[in-house]
Amino acid sequence: MIEVDDHLPTGEPIYAAYCYNNKWYYINGDDDVSQKNFHLLSLFMTMMAAPPQTPPLTPTINVGG
Repeated sequence: MIEVDDHLPTGEPIYAAYCYNNKWYYINGDDDVSQKNFHLLSLFMTMMAAPPQTPPLTPTINVGG
């Protein structure tokens, strides 16, 4: 769950925070489920960003001899 506020809260743990258009978007440091989901999305984005090490397969069908 991403929380939105005009100011970044102080006195409570923050896991991840981002400021956009004078609004703060953050994940509460006590929200374990949201932290795990954020971490999983980060891993997916990292896997998608890495270039493949092998060339893609090109399936072909030989016709005739």
